[in-house]
Amino acid sequence: MRLTRGDCLLLAVLSLLTLVLWLALNSGLTGVAEVVVAVEGDMLGIFPLDQDRTINVTGSRGPAVVEIAGGRVRIASSDCPDHSWHSHWLSTRGSLVCVPNRVVVEVRAGAGEDGLDAITR
Repeated sequence: MRLTRGDCLLLAVLSLLTLVLWLALNSGLTGVAEVVVAVEGDMLGIFPLDQDRTINVTGSRGPAVVEIAGGRVRIASSDCPDHSWHSHWLSTRGSLVCVPNRVVVEVRAGAGEDGLDAITR
């Protein structure tokens, strides 16, 4: 069986459409995720994950810096004895916590997502 020019064109269009849909679903186009920053249980603010910024906060042990860049967030510095989490970036739902300084950074689902993994009846 030999592919005609029309078959190749149809295959290329379907492949391109599949790629565009996959990118749209996996790049957050369904809703921008939010970053929630809290210190000692008090929410300091909600920030969009797609806007780069640096947030300076003061925890129970001293200053901390939260960095949002390139659709990811991290605790860039904090006055905590264990600095292993400083190198971790978070881009999907989850949390970063500096327990001694009582700083919590959480990534929440965007407006187009409901945060549910499944629904059963």
